[in-house]
Parts: sequence; structure tokens; C-alpha cells
Amino acid sequence: MTTMPDRPAAVARTCAVLGCKATSTDPAHVVNVAPAATLPYRVPICTAHRSSLDEGAEWFAEETSGERGRPGVGIVTGDELVARRLVVAGEDEVGWQRGGFTPRLDPDRNFGVLHVEGRVYGCDDRACLDLVLTPDVVRTLRSVVRLYDAQLQDAQQQ
Repeated sequence: MTTMPDRPAAVARTCAVLGCKATSTDPAHVVNVAPAATLPYRVPICTAHRSSLDEGAEWFAEETSGERGRPGVGIVTGDELVARRLVVAGEDEVGWQRGGFTPRLDPDRNFGVLHVEGRVYGCDDRACLDLVLTPDVVRTLRSVVRLYDAQLQDAQQQ
């Protein structure tokens, strides 16, 4: 006589940390990669990465192509954060400057320059970036910032 198990076998899911091939069958080994103002989006992580995050390791999530067996989100943590040389800027390290006119950027309008200074993640090096923005890019950024601000306000009201 064959007996049926009380519950279905747990499915092994591949860890969402980029480059990790480990799997986890524990449904509690997940991390929410969605912004605070949206619905949760949990991705699986292995036991080692769960422990690392529980101990306070820094991380961020980025969209990926979503290979078979992997979510469309990858988690970047550890040495990979340092290798990417991310620049962390405080609010007083971002400024706007009026640019000038150049037909190569936008033949009909002036452009602006977004100036960002910050600390390179993982060391004390400083980085400086001047990003030239045409009026079309400024409009796009304005839309993104409005959406972010609306989501942030919704989250604060909940």
C-alpha cells in the first residue's frame, strides 16, 4: 500500500543573488525587493545569503532578463557592490547648473547640467559626474521623480 505525504515536497528555488547557484527549499528564505510604496515582491535566497542579509549586509535589487528558474530581479551584494563602484550621493551633493547652447545636443534649446558628487561605495574615494540633460530628458526625469514622490507619500500615509 502506498501512502501519500501529508504535504507536497518543497520546490528548490535558485537564489536571486547574482552569480549564486545555490538553491533553497525554505519558503521563509526570501527578501522583498519592492519599494516600500508598492506591493511586496519576494525573491528566494539561499541559506548563506539569508544569514548575510540578516546580519546587516548591504544590497540592492536590479531588474534582470529573468532566465528560466530565476525571477526577473537580481540581488547585488558583497564584493559585487564594491566592484561596481557605485557612487553614493547625499542630498547636498547634487546640484543643477544652467548649461548653454550647442546644436549637437539640442539645436532648438539650451541644456542643463546635473552635477553629482559622492563617495564611491566600499572606499573613501570621491567621484564627480556632470550629466548634460536636454529638455526632453529633464521632462522624463520630472515624471520619474513625480511617480517616486507619489509612491513615497502613499507609503507614508499607510
